[in-house]
Amino acid sequence: MTKINKKQVIYYHGQAFKGANHRVELLKNNEASIYDVEDERYNDEYRDPLEWFNNSFSDKKKKFFLQSKDINIFWKEMDRLEVYSWNKNYYDSNYCDGYGYEIKLRNPEGKAKYCIGHMKYPENISDFIDALNKLFKTNIKVYP
Repeated sequence: MTKINKKQVIYYHGQAFKGANHRVELLKNNEASIYDVEDERYNDEYRDPLEWFNNSFSDKKKKFFLQSKDINIFWKEMDRLEVYSWNKNYYDSNYCDGYGYEIKLRNPEGKAKYCIGHMKYPENISDFIDALNKLFKTNIKVYP
């Protein structure tokens, strides 16, 4: 891999109404930011909304540092998955609600991909999510 040392970008945000809210991001100096919530508001009996809001997010966000070798493994996996050839938009117009997502990637060589979608995915999205989960130590799921 030729080193050009562009600013690396790894960003994924996926969210569903009455459901999940996942966000992982590579910050500067290999710092990782993770926000991973399975929204429990709709699975519980009624609770005071302010109580729910105050207790739901504070422990769901965390930061830690990633190892450079793990980031390099992630980029090799992105090449293998050919994510740079994905379409920019994946939308299924049959759904009003559902799971929407945004992906931003740029490797050290400057290869980049921006992709957004709603209830429709690139063919190998599960492999991409597996690579994200391995890098960020999360449990993001693909919602059909």
